[in-house]
Amino acid sequence: MHRSASRTALAGRFQLDYRTNRHASHGVLPAWLGVLRSAAKARGIDYQPVAVRGWLSGADLIAAVRSLGGEVHPADPFHHWILEARFTGRAKVLERQAPELVHDRVAVSDFLGVVEIVLDERRYVALRTDQQTDNLTVDAALVLGGPTLEETLALASRIKRAHQDLYASELVPCGTAATPSIASRVTEEELVLPQEFKRDLLEYTDNFWRSAAICTELGVAATRGVLFVGAPGTGKTHTVRHLLGRYENCRRFVYVAESNGRSRHAAGFREMVDMVSESEQPAIVVLEDLDRICESGTVTPEFLLNVLDGLLQPQVPVLWLATSNDPTDLAENILDRPGRFDRIFVFPMPELEERARLVARYSPWPVDNSTIEDIARGSHGLSGAHLKEVCYAAALASAEQPASYGSALEAELARVSKQSKKARDYASVLQSMRVGFGV
Repeated sequence: MHRSASRTALAGRFQLDYRTNRHASHGVLPAWLGVLRSAAKARGIDYQPVAVRGWLSGADLIAAVRSLGGEVHPADPFHHWILEARFTGRAKVLERQAPELVHDRVAVSDFLGVVEIVLDERRYVALRTDQQTDNLTVDAALVLGGPTLEETLALASRIKRAHQDLYASELVPCGTAATPSIASRVTEEELVLPQEFKRDLLEYTDNFWRSAAICTELGVAATRGVLFVGAPGTGKTHTVRHLLGRYENCRRFVYVAESNGRSRHAAGFREMVDMVSESEQPAIVVLEDLDRICESGTVTPEFLLNVLDGLLQPQVPVLWLATSNDPTDLAENILDRPGRFDRIFVFPMPELEERARLVARYSPWPVDNSTIEDIARGSHGLSGAHLKEVCYAAALASAEQPASYGSALEAELARVSKQSKKARDYASVLQSMRVGFGV
């Protein structure tokens, strides 16, 4: 089976293995069948397993079967467990379903070998393997074996649905195996933006979900795209974090382009699109740094445009949220065509009122209002990220003497302002060198 097809469904889609005789001559298919048949015989299972091949991690398999009331037991040959040191959404789900596989924030993320599945008094075998294909790539696969094709497909279907249900409320990071920082929640009160701008943005997204619910009842799938544009540190990602927590009844996907390669446990862009298309729940899809996604080489501009155009139309409401620091790098056909991004919100630099609120919010030590006002007035042209750095650096400088926090704020503001000016001057020099004659 083609690699992209075999890995298409992180959500649990299984497909028949139709490898040709040429592949079979390499020992791939006979090896799988031989292992499954030997494992079934050793476990006293009185049938020849019918193999169905798809892709699902070992941890996801165990969690899904456990959620259905079944059990998964290692069987001979079982090779080893694979650990993950990051406490990701997968680990949290596994902790609820199979707590013995999670300890002190270290979790089993996968395994290699054969397991026996016991579900509703029926016994199955499954093989989790990494198979090298003809083009020298590694093809991760899960092979289920049941007494008949019908029963094996039925098991795969139940596992798929259970897997979707388990992760329905979890943030699904794609493009990177790391858990994005936007996984942490931000309340509406913590969203420091100009009042009118904030009201318009939240009214738009709230109205979308209200209208989407009505459209769903009428059999119409509502899809909208929203683009957040602004300089770094103006609150785009902060707003995304708030919206992900504001609409908890949605499946939530975050795509971050990590590199030209793909991490072993990271769903790629196509896999994410498949999950969204197959979802039976409304979804929010975040495309972090849209201008970097195509540059990363993980998705072609043509495919991205087709997805935004609704080529793979989901059956449920989907809100696409994209962020960009510099929209000038985006192709005009991404920005100008309706249906791709229906609303663009340009995040401004914080004004005096917002800067004062940001200083108050990020200050860990008590500070008088006059100091807050002085810092706010002196920080014109700085972003929220700059002010956060001012406050955190001042907190570190005054950690042993909190009473000196106010004076530390002033010193750190001067440092950050000087550093910011140098960075802007350097950027201007680089820009002039691009458009002028080289020196």
